[in-house]
Amino acid sequence: MPRLLPILAVALTLALGGFAVTGCGSDDSSSDAPATTAAAPPTTPAEGQEDPATGSSGGASADAGGTQAGATVSVSMKDIAFDPKSVTAKVGDKVEWTNDDDVQHNVVADSGADFKSDIFGKGGTYAYTPETAGTIDYECTLHPGMVGKIIVVK
Repeated sequence: MPRLLPILAVALTLALGGFAVTGCGSDDSSSDAPATTAAAPPTTPAEGQEDPATGSSGGASADAGGTQAGATVSVSMKDIAFDPKSVTAKVGDKVEWTNDDDVQHNVVADSGADFKSDIFGKGGTYAYTPETAGTIDYECTLHPGMVGKIIVVK
């Protein structure tokens, strides 16, 4: 029964939405590894109330992804396609493409922006941060029909 108590404590903690951090081994505090702690999830103001830290009000986000300015919007390149094919980002968000294919790709703006990546292979990434609202159409010039879209909102 004593062995079940830690397991039950972890299960109860997780069920209540928290995190349990336990350690094993010695109590030697001279370890080179940094200590980790569980952080509380960020909170947002109630709908119609203003957040004193940002000055923004709570409620539904203007973009489908629900990102905050400065966030990263991820696009995968797999099966010779952009996934998702269309994303919404805020001005100041970083849009990052990751090549998950075994073939090389690039990312080139067709309209709405001016960017062009080098060709990169599996595991490689390219990032662009839009500075104005609008629609950006882009493609991989190595694979006809491999196209995508960024809808940039304020």
